[in-house]
Amino acid sequence: MSAASQPAAGTCRYEGISVVTVDQVPARRLSTEHDTWARQSPERNETWSRAEQFLAVAGTALIAMRVQLTPQLLTAGDLMVIATFPLWFPVTKRYLGTRTWLFLGLLCIPVGLVLSTLNAVDHQIRLGTSATSTILLLSLLFSVGFMLWAKERLSQGALVASFGLGLLLGISTTSALFSTNPWKFGYSLPVSILALGLAQMSKRRGSELLVAIALCIVSTLTDARSAFALFLLTAALLAWQMRPKVSSRKGSAFRAVAGIGIIAVVVYNLGQALILDGFLGKATQQRTVQQISDSGSLILGGRPEIAATANLMRVNPLGFGSGTIPNYNDIRAAKQGMAYIGYDPNNGYVEKWMFGHGYALHSTFGDLWAIYGFVGLVFVGFMLALVLRRLGTALVARAASGALIFASALTMWNIFFAPFYSGLRMLILVMALALIAKPAPPPDPLARPRRRYWPVN
Repeated sequence: MSAASQPAAGTCRYEGISVVTVDQVPARRLSTEHDTWARQSPERNETWSRAEQFLAVAGTALIAMRVQLTPQLLTAGDLMVIATFPLWFPVTKRYLGTRTWLFLGLLCIPVGLVLSTLNAVDHQIRLGTSATSTILLLSLLFSVGFMLWAKERLSQGALVASFGLGLLLGISTTSALFSTNPWKFGYSLPVSILALGLAQMSKRRGSELLVAIALCIVSTLTDARSAFALFLLTAALLAWQMRPKVSSRKGSAFRAVAGIGIIAVVVYNLGQALILDGFLGKATQQRTVQQISDSGSLILGGRPEIAATANLMRVNPLGFGSGTIPNYNDIRAAKQGMAYIGYDPNNGYVEKWMFGHGYALHSTFGDLWAIYGFVGLVFVGFMLALVLRRLGTALVARAASGALIFASALTMWNIFFAPFYSGLRMLILVMALALIAKPAPPPDPLARPRRRYWPVN
């Protein structure tokens, strides 16, 4: 090769393309390219950032609104999270336990179909019921994924406030329960989440405490026993975090969770005593006395479906499947369990509401066990463990917000005492708050910096 045909210093040839290292690029050319990037990039990045923040707020509110589009409970928010799947799915890799949780949730779907096939011998199978169960589960999984993406574009307070705004816009005023008590069956949860989110945005723990106390007082005036207990617990834990620090010893999440259990027991007994003394009104007092006298416990008296679930698990521990319709033997087993604790099941409630369109066992763990069997229980247990871990670590660091405490407490209540469908929106919110990002790996001091190349024209 002649000297004229050899490449100049600082260049090399690769498959017929001449390139030059960054060190050999003329300073004037580098300066011009850098100046062009510096003039264009900040403005373009700011516009894109604002667009992402708008999508995060609007998408979060749309998820909370749950604008139903089909009889199978497909919502506008579901379509939005499906359309943005390529945007948010890579984000889930950055959060501890998220991919495992998603895998368990997706595994439930084929398990539910298999269980329906096994129970088809003596049960009726409805494809519409199976489709509804599948849509609700996918809605939970995909919505949490989107909100993890939104959490990286918004502050936690703004995320909670956006969700509360969506809840408020999605209130249904046409239900029979709303007309009997608009606050308890309509405005209570949306206003609570919105107020706690706005208080968190103020970055003042005292503001969150005042909001929790105010909501606790409102609950006492509106016959909302469970809400009263949850806000009392939230206020107690917020106040506990504001105590003076007298020791430098680092606490543990396990001890924090154990402390939550102790405080919860104290709040339960205190709340029950206040109710029995008439603090929440005469009607609430009489209903509570009757429930305790019937079953010996306020919880069992108010949620006799627990006894029905326990007896169904004894009779058919594998579960029933996503499209299975209860038969006479299932209804009889549920009634036997409820009668065992002193509840009269022969009032039409069991046939019409619990088993009229599937298995509605008035608890998240009961509903998911009936539909997905043992895998459903593992899915719920893993979800509960993630929530408790996040709440415990936040309390140890004195960084637990009122929204996190309330949402976690309400979710734990819903897992045992509320249907999966009615507790779905709070599950979405609490999982978005509970999942924490993985720690960034430390930089490798021995790693060589990568050299950049520009093509030679």
